[in-house]
Formats: sequence, structure tokens, C-alpha cells
Amino acid sequence: AKQPLPDLIWTTGGDGGALRSAFPHARQIVQCVDIYEAYAGPAQNRLEDEDYRHADAIVAIGYALANYLIHERGVSEEKVTVIGQGADLELFGINHSEPDDLANVPHPRLIWVGVLDKADPDLMAAALAALPLGVGSLVLIGPEAVWARNLAQRDPRVFVLGPRSANEVAAYLQHCDVGLMLYDQNRDRRQYQGQNPLKLYEMAAAGLPIISTSHDEYQYNPNPARLADTPIAVKAEVLGALANRNELVKKSKEFAHCNSWALRFQEANNLVCSLVEKGICS
Repeated sequence: AKQPLPDLIWTTGGDGGALRSAFPHARQIVQCVDIYEAYAGPAQNRLEDEDYRHADAIVAIGYALANYLIHERGVSEEKVTVIGQGADLELFGINHSEPDDLANVPHPRLIWVGVLDKADPDLMAAALAALPLGVGSLVLIGPEAVWARNLAQRDPRVFVLGPRSANEVAAYLQHCDVGLMLYDQNRDRRQYQGQNPLKLYEMAAAGLPIISTSHDEYQYNPNPARLADTPIAVKAEVLGALANRNELVKKSKEFAHCNSWALRFQEANNLVCSLVEKGICS
């Protein structure tokens, strides 16, 4: 049987040309989730510009990225909608059992989740150094990095556990005490300029105090993360997070409640329905 033609196509910036040619009568939403040229170089901009020019709507993952698109890339403000990150509150609403490989890991537990090569080795070491000698632990989840293995060899309080699936991460976060989002300060700043980190929302949903390096998005999106960009600041914030844990847990959960994936889906659905006939959205 002949398949119906799409009413709308949703692509990411730079990837929409083929679909646009195949379905020229479909409305088009183009989503931007990063400053792509920071990774792929300026040639990427030509592909993005073509998509943005033809798009009926452009979705930015955060307000900092929307500001970049409008003021640095010349995208029409009328086209831009911000649909940010969120957390699966149903998944994090379950009281997960403690993972077996955390059973012998001492509290307080500091945790990083994600690509370890993106972490700042000096700041991560400073977070661990904030704990009294021989007390607590640093839990590292994600593909291994040389700095992480070296730190583990120097300090037995470091537990490099390797990657875990997205569904498993909730249990690890729930059974740790402070979430770390300490990104490499030696990278091109544009790699962080447009980011709206997913881990902020997942750590908040797990009820963790959060210590993060700065992101432009935080200027537009107030959140419970305590900011630290130097080793001295990281040490102070780790101690502060542990001393004020109950208050920060409450702030994290309140933030997560206002940023569920269910709310993000509704925002996306509203945008789709504004572009196509209401009948297909009922």
C-alpha cells in the first residue's frame, strides 16, 4: 500500500536537506542542540543556515543557544522556540535498590555520570580532596579516561565503574550524596556556551545537591546547582553541599518537578499542532 506523505518533518540543524527535498510540501521543524561549529568547524554553518532558512520553526535546547542563533547566526527571532531538557520523573520517582557495586563504597559519595574525558581532572581531584583524608568516595560512571584511572591508582576512594545504561543511572544517583558536573575548563568555551546539560535535570530528579562549572544557560534558567570553576571554589562548594544537604535536596526536587519530560513533550506537541492542521493532533 502507498504510504501517506508526512505533514511535518523534524530534523536537527544541518541534517534536513535530504528530507526537505524528498517531502517539499511538509512543514519543517529544525532543532538545534549545540553550537555545532565548536565540534565540526565553520563549514557546518552552511548546512545549518540552509535548514534554518527553510524551517517553519526552530527549536533551541536552551535560552543561551536561542540567543546565539538569533544574535550570532541571524536566525529570525519569530521562528525560535525554546524547548529545554527534562527528567523522567516516573523513573526517578521509584526508590531504586542500591546497586551491588556501591555496597562497599563509603559515604559521603560524590558522583560523576557521563563521558569522563569531558570532566576537568583538576576540579574532580579537588572535589575528592575536599573530603577529610580517608573519608568518603568519588564514584565515576562512564567510558574510562586516563586521568580517572590515574586518580584511582593514587587514591583508593576513587571507584571507576565504567558505563551504565540510562535506566540504571537513576539507582546510582539516588544512592550517592553529591552530584558533580565539573567540565574541562581547557576546552573551547563555545562547547559549553550553548549547552543545557541533561545531567543537571537527572541529578536534580534524584534529589542530589549539585556542583557544576559555569554554563551560559544558567543565566537564563535559575537552578539549584552550586557553581565552581576553580579547585578552591570546588572544595568550598563540596563542603557547603554536605553541610546544607537537606536544603539543597529540597531545591533540586522542586526544580526537577518543573522540568519533567512530560512537560517538554507537551511543549513540543503544542508547537507541532500550531504548524499543522489540528485534526492530526487531536
